[in-house]
Amino acid sequence: IQEISKYEASLLRIKKQPLAGFILTAEMFALVGTIAMHPMACHGKSLTKSNTEVMTRNEVKNLIKEASKWNSIFESEKALECETKALALQPQNYDVYLMRASTNAAMGNKEAALADYEKVLKFGDAKLRNDVLVNRASFQFLSGRYKESLNDLNCLGEHLSDGQLTLKGRCLMKLGKPSQAISQFSLALKQKPGRQSLLIERADAYFLDGKYQKAI
Repeated sequence: IQEISKYEASLLRIKKQPLAGFILTAEMFALVGTIAMHPMACHGKSLTKSNTEVMTRNEVKNLIKEASKWNSIFESEKALECETKALALQPQNYDVYLMRASTNAAMGNKEAALADYEKVLKFGDAKLRNDVLVNRASFQFLSGRYKESLNDLNCLGEHLSDGQLTLKGRCLMKLGKPSQAISQFSLALKQKPGRQSLLIERADAYFLDGKYQKAI
């Protein structure tokens, strides 16, 4: 700031004493060099931008923590408000879109939840894509959209967890395909042998498929 004041003073002196212009120009050149090399002159703008970005990240982080807290005590509306504020600050934070989709799903806001899921699927990275498919499959099933849920599960590939295989079996049961459901329940049982609830679901599938002895 001091150097800049000297520069402005030199300009004023040129106006008052035009003949001194040559000498003052040299003086000003030296001052300009000093100013140009000053770290605040070179990086003031980038430092301000950097500081703003840090502040934004911290604010978003705090909003996410707050949203998680509200979700943990089933205050979905307050959580949704925090998530929406976070997205206003970071419109490309697809983790928050996924979080808000789950909140909307819990509130029964079907279209809003699906819109957020779709946005993450289009623009999020591969890991987020799988998380979206798993979450959306569960949401679709609970919404009675069994075919859509099954489609999401099929997009996950062959290496499914026991929970995902179980959900796939349930979708097939709802779609009237007990024989296919049996194979999914059996795969899930390989991962969780002896799981009683799975054995019961597979027994129901055997019964609907007319395999009564196996059901027993």
